Amino acid sequence: MHRRLARVRPQRSRRLERVLQGWRRRVLERIEDRARRRRARPHPRARRRVARCRGRSRAGCPGTAPREDRARGDRDRRAGRRDPRQAGRARVRRGRQRSPLRREEAPLAVRPRGQSPRVRRCRARPPREGDRVTSHYQRHLGRAFIDEEVARNYRYRQPYPPEVFDVLAGLLVAPRTVLDAGCGSGALTRGLAGFAERIDAVDPSEAMIREGRRLPGGDSERIRWIVGRAEDAPLAAPYGLATTGASIHWMDLSVVLPRFGAALAPTGRLAIVDTESVYADEAWRRDLVAVFERYSPAHSDDFYGLIAELEASGHFTREGERRTAPIPYEQSLDDYLAMLASTSSLSRVTLRDRADAFEHDARGIFAAHGMERVRAALVAHIVWGRPR
Repeated sequence: MHRRLARVRPQRSRRLERVLQGWRRRVLERIEDRARRRRARPHPRARRRVARCRGRSRAGCPGTAPREDRARGDRDRRAGRRDPRQAGRARVRRGRQRSPLRREEAPLAVRPRGQSPRVRRCRARPPREGDRVTSHYQRHLGRAFIDEEVARNYRYRQPYPPEVFDVLAGLLVAPRTVLDAGCGSGALTRGLAGFAERIDAVDPSEAMIREGRRLPGGDSERIRWIVGRAEDAPLAAPYGLATTGASIHWMDLSVVLPRFGAALAPTGRLAIVDTESVYADEAWRRDLVAVFERYSPAHSDDFYGLIAELEASGHFTREGERRTAPIPYEQSLDDYLAMLASTSSLSRVTLRDRADAFEHDARGIFAAHGMERVRAALVAHIVWGRPR
């Protein structure tokens, strides 16, 4: 029995050794093949370096310096010496005065879905539909409201239905003062002046405040116009009501909601107001929305989805809501396009050199459907509750 096992064990060990050798050989071949393909593919940084050096002499390109120059540079670095040319460039970089507006004025890169925020892009590209809008790009859209033309185009937006002010009047409590945060040109503010003793209208855009003062009712003694952000503007608490009209999504909710809660009277409420237009003919609207999506990656979130987000944050408790009855209206095509130009994502400030192309495509949709005027119905949504 022992002799039989002695004959079997060497045979099995030799067979196992052959299997392991074959496995090692295949693994090593696979590793070498992968390394060979990696060496054949240039590194992205190397591609950028070659692109910068294209059209220059071999001696003048830092990526293709002669061998003796590279060796001399290595010796200098080991000895602690610096190339005077590189030192001069460093001094220029340190001494360069960067404009505080450079970040705002530069083209903004929009990060595609799935791409890590740590991945750097060597060049910004225009945003496309399907991109995920970064928070920096959202702040860039908000800066469109500081433009004078955008502020003037606010007059082409439809006014709030009277039912909105009936609801707000019922929510107002002592001391009958109102904080209108993100007031814009004062569409809510001027209506609140009819029954509130004082309205503090806060907006970060000086252009919007100036437009609000010029519009009818903007010179009322009950209105105190304040240029500032809702997060840190000076307030004269307490307030019997706080309102935001289609503007709370621009604010830092973790800051403003506790601030509203502290500024309100014990029974005061925050009312969030938004409007939407309902169109009887959806065919042309569907085609026009396709044009919107082609020119702007930013889309309005669902109003009640935003309210649900506020509740989930723990800073807002919803106590009631109201949807107003539809109010029909119609606009000329010029006024409708001016109204679109008052939005953050379709203003000329945002579209820049694509603004004329957008207007041309939009008018093409109107012509294709034989439209001379836009007809729709305006509906307002009011949600109120207690911030904290």
